[in-house]
Amino acid sequence: MKEVLKEGVGCRDVAMPETERMQQFNAAIGEVCDSAGATVTFLRTGSRIGVLPALRKQLARKAVNEYGISLAETARQFGVTANAVSHMLKRQYRNATQT
Repeated sequence: MKEVLKEGVGCRDVAMPETERMQQFNAAIGEVCDSAGATVTFLRTGSRIGVLPALRKQLARKAVNEYGISLAETARQFGVTANAVSHMLKRQYRNATQT
């Protein structure tokens, strides 16, 4: 046990502050929307028109898996419920286990 603790003394796994993660995520939202020809405002309305659901799904994966943003905060960013974000992620994992 002491050996494990000694190994960890020199290691510093510093988590990025939440504000910085949100800034990076918001930048990612802007980039994805620009490339898809959609506006960030339209993405955040919660509408299910056109490419918006696919964009939200892609961004939800990035928010939770890469930036460590909570489901609730991700949902607030998209104008949907946390349950909707959870559903987006469940489909991702369900499809990955079937292949």
